[in-house]
Amino acid sequence: MTNMLDYKIDALASAENWQMWKVHLLDILMNAELWNYVSGDLKCLTALDDKADKDAKKAREEEIKGWTVKDQKALTAIWLWVADKVLIYIKAAKTSHDAWKKLKTMYEAQGVLAIVQACCKMFCAVCMEDQDIEEFI
Repeated sequence: MTNMLDYKIDALASAENWQMWKVHLLDILMNAELWNYVSGDLKCLTALDDKADKDAKKAREEEIKGWTVKDQKALTAIWLWVADKVLIYIKAAKTSHDAWKKLKTMYEAQGVLAIVQACCKMFCAVCMEDQDIEEFI
Protein backbone atom coordinates (compact mmCIF):
# COMPACT_ATOMS: atom_id res chain seq x y z
CA MET A 1 0.00 0.00 0.00
CA THR A 2 1.31 3.44 -0.91
CA ASN A 3 2.01 5.95 1.84
CA MET A 4 -0.69 8.64 1.85
CA LEU A 5 1.93 11.36 1.92
CA ASP A 6 3.30 10.18 -1.44
CA TYR A 7 0.22 11.55 -3.21
CA LYS A 8 0.44 15.04 -4.64
CA ILE A 9 -2.89 16.84 -4.85
CA ASP A 10 -3.76 20.51 -4.69
CA ALA A 11 -4.99 21.66 -1.30
CA LEU A 12 -8.66 22.48 -0.93
CA ALA A 13 -8.75 26.25 -1.16
CA SER A 14 -12.32 27.14 -2.09
CA ALA A 15 -15.54 25.90 -3.62
CA GLU A 16 -13.84 26.13 -7.02
CA ASN A 17 -11.68 23.07 -6.45
CA TRP A 18 -13.97 21.21 -4.01
CA GLN A 19 -15.34 18.68 -6.53
CA MET A 20 -11.94 17.56 -7.85
CA TRP A 21 -10.30 17.69 -4.41
CA LYS A 22 -13.10 15.55 -3.00
CA VAL A 23 -12.56 12.88 -5.67
CA HIS A 24 -8.79 12.84 -5.15
CA LEU A 25 -9.03 12.65 -1.37
CA LEU A 26 -11.71 9.98 -1.53
CA ASP A 27 -9.37 7.86 -3.70
CA ILE A 28 -6.49 8.36 -1.27
CA LEU A 29 -8.61 7.53 1.76
CA MET A 30 -10.11 4.46 0.10
CA ASN A 31 -6.66 3.22 -0.87
CA ALA A 32 -5.55 3.68 2.75
CA GLU A 33 -8.72 1.89 3.94
CA LEU A 34 -9.82 4.97 5.89
CA TRP A 35 -12.86 6.15 3.93
CA ASN A 36 -15.35 4.30 6.18
CA TYR A 37 -14.18 6.41 9.12
CA VAL A 38 -14.62 9.66 7.19
CA SER A 39 -18.00 8.71 5.72
CA GLY A 40 -19.30 7.74 9.15
CA ASP A 41 -20.04 4.17 8.06
CA LEU A 42 -17.63 2.83 10.68
CA LYS A 43 -18.53 4.37 14.01
CA CYS A 44 -16.56 4.18 17.23
CA LEU A 45 -17.83 1.57 19.66
CA THR A 46 -18.79 2.59 23.16
CA ALA A 47 -17.02 1.29 26.22
CA LEU A 48 -18.63 -1.59 28.06
CA ASP A 49 -20.12 -0.93 31.48
CA ASP A 50 -18.61 -2.13 34.75
CA LYS A 51 -20.80 -5.25 34.76
CA ALA A 52 -19.06 -6.63 31.67
CA ASP A 53 -16.41 -9.31 31.78
CA LYS A 54 -12.88 -7.97 32.35
CA ASP A 55 -11.52 -9.61 29.17
CA ALA A 56 -14.45 -8.29 27.13
CA LYS A 57 -13.85 -4.78 28.49
CA LYS A 58 -10.16 -4.99 27.61
CA ALA A 59 -10.95 -6.25 24.10
CA ARG A 60 -13.46 -3.43 23.60
CA GLU A 61 -10.91 -0.85 24.80
CA GLU A 62 -8.43 -2.19 22.23
CA GLU A 63 -11.06 -1.92 19.48
CA ILE A 64 -11.82 1.66 20.50
CA LYS A 65 -8.11 2.49 20.55
CA GLY A 66 -7.65 0.98 17.07
CA TRP A 67 -10.64 2.91 15.74
CA THR A 68 -9.31 6.16 17.24
CA VAL A 69 -5.86 5.67 15.70
CA LYS A 70 -7.28 5.08 12.21
CA ASP A 71 -9.78 7.93 12.51
CA GLN A 72 -6.99 10.30 13.54
CA LYS A 73 -4.99 9.22 10.47
CA ALA A 74 -7.98 10.09 8.31
CA LEU A 75 -8.45 13.42 10.08
CA THR A 76 -4.76 14.22 9.66
CA ALA A 77 -5.02 13.48 5.93
CA ILE A 78 -7.89 15.93 5.63
CA TRP A 79 -5.99 18.58 7.60
CA LEU A 80 -2.87 18.12 5.45
CA TRP A 81 -4.71 18.60 2.17
CA VAL A 82 -6.65 21.75 2.92
CA ALA A 83 -5.35 25.31 2.65
CA ASP A 84 -4.74 27.24 5.86
CA LYS A 85 -7.77 29.43 5.20
CA VAL A 86 -9.92 26.28 5.18
CA LEU A 87 -8.15 24.56 8.07
CA ILE A 88 -9.34 27.19 10.53
CA TYR A 89 -12.91 25.94 10.02
CA ILE A 90 -12.15 22.27 10.71
CA LYS A 91 -9.24 22.38 13.15
CA ALA A 92 -11.54 21.78 16.14
CA ALA A 93 -13.09 18.64 14.61
CA LYS A 94 -12.76 15.66 16.93
CA THR A 95 -13.28 13.05 14.20
CA SER A 96 -12.62 12.80 10.49
CA HIS A 97 -16.38 12.48 9.93
CA ASP A 98 -17.00 15.79 11.72
CA ALA A 99 -14.39 17.53 9.55
CA TRP A 100 -15.85 16.02 6.37
CA LYS A 101 -19.40 17.07 7.29
CA LYS A 102 -18.20 20.63 7.88
CA LEU A 103 -16.42 20.75 4.51
CA LYS A 104 -19.48 19.34 2.74
CA THR A 105 -21.67 21.94 4.42
CA MET A 106 -19.31 24.70 3.32
CA TYR A 107 -18.64 23.60 -0.27
CA GLU A 108 -21.19 21.06 -1.49
CA ALA A 109 -23.97 22.67 -3.46
CA GLN A 110 -27.35 21.44 -2.24
CA GLY A 111 -30.99 22.11 -2.94
CA VAL A 112 -31.86 25.32 -4.74
CA LEU A 113 -28.23 26.45 -4.76
CA ALA A 114 -27.23 23.34 -6.71
CA ILE A 115 -29.93 24.05 -9.29
CA VAL A 116 -28.84 27.68 -9.64
CA GLN A 117 -25.19 26.66 -10.03
CA ALA A 118 -26.08 24.06 -12.67
CA CYS A 119 -28.13 26.63 -14.60
CA CYS A 120 -25.32 29.19 -14.44
CA LYS A 121 -22.82 26.61 -15.65
CA MET A 122 -25.10 25.60 -18.52
CA PHE A 123 -25.97 29.14 -19.64
CA CYS A 124 -22.40 30.39 -19.32
CA ALA A 125 -20.90 27.51 -21.29
CA VAL A 126 -19.12 28.56 -24.47
CA CYS A 127 -18.12 26.19 -27.24
CA MET A 128 -14.96 27.33 -29.01
CA GLU A 129 -15.10 27.60 -32.79
CA ASP A 130 -12.59 24.78 -33.38
CA GLN A 131 -14.16 22.51 -30.73
CA ASP A 132 -16.37 19.55 -31.66
CA ILE A 133 -19.94 20.34 -30.59
CA GLU A 134 -20.70 16.73 -29.62
CA GLU A 135 -17.68 16.64 -27.30
CA PHE A 136 -18.67 19.99 -25.85
CA ILE A 137 -22.20 18.85 -25.06
